[in-house]
Amino acid sequence: MVGSDIAERAAAVGMRVIGVDPKDIAPTAAVQRIVPPDMLLEVLPQANVQNSTVKRRTPAMHHSSSEQSRPQWQTNSRPRP
Repeated sequence: MVGSDIAERAAAVGMRVIGVDPKDIAPTAAVQRIVPPDMLLEVLPQANVQNSTVKRRTPAMHHSSSEQSRPQWQTNSRPRP
């Protein structure tokens, strides 16, 4: 996963890593603390560097039954080649 890879590299050079994840997951060797998204504004002032990685959602994922309870989204951007 991209976010985990970045966290590991950041920790390897001495950065303190705080993760934001909607799932209740435990911190790792690289990620010292994980908070839910509604706490982002609380932990953001502690950051010298901020990185955002999100899972790319395809139209097929958007319309799947597992996605029905999630907020709807739209994009005007075109896929990159």
